Amino acid sequence: MKKIILTMLSGLVAATTSSMVVSCGKSRVDLNSVIQERNLGFIPIPKRELVLDRIKELNPDINYLRIGLKIGSNIATISQLAGGIAYKIGSTAKLYYNSKLSYGGADEPNFKCNFNEFQRKGSFIINILDKTYDPKIDQKIYYGLDTHVDITHVIDKNNDFIIVTLENKTTEIDDEYLEENLTIYWHDAFLVDIDITFI
Repeated sequence: MKKIILTMLSGLVAATTSSMVVSCGKSRVDLNSVIQERNLGFIPIPKRELVLDRIKELNPDINYLRIGLKIGSNIATISQLAGGIAYKIGSTAKLYYNSKLSYGGADEPNFKCNFNEFQRKGSFIINILDKTYDPKIDQKIYYGLDTHVDITHVIDKNNDFIIVTLENKTTEIDDEYLEENLTIYWHDAFLVDIDITFI
């Protein structure tokens, strides 16, 4: 009798375990595959809550539990964070918008600057896409302070672009070369990543 009960119990445990494996085996889909609308239109100020609200408005069927958001120049990237259950962990989706300021292409917001004994300054422009941009009302661009570079910016007289200038204030580099990365922000968006090399 003991043998029969043990045999039945082992079969029950095996059946329960295999049914648990099957129920957990639901495959998650890639977040990118469920996006209904990628064009978010004009969002004047790239604040996190405004961008996320527009994404939710245009993509209401997405499960936003444990979804991360990174805002760049004219691009918003959402991703499934760890602990999320709806989509593949780490899967991402890119959505596009326009705002009052823009730099470069949506997928490559980098400026590369190589300083040496002959090249001590570098400049680039951030486009003003909406003439109503006013730094007093809409907030100025901002960036961290740096020990090797002075950063200044000025708006052109026609309000078409912001000229950003980097100047090497280092007289000597201890190593053969030095690399740094700076970021220019506007509200919650990173506008430009600046890769600087000192040779």
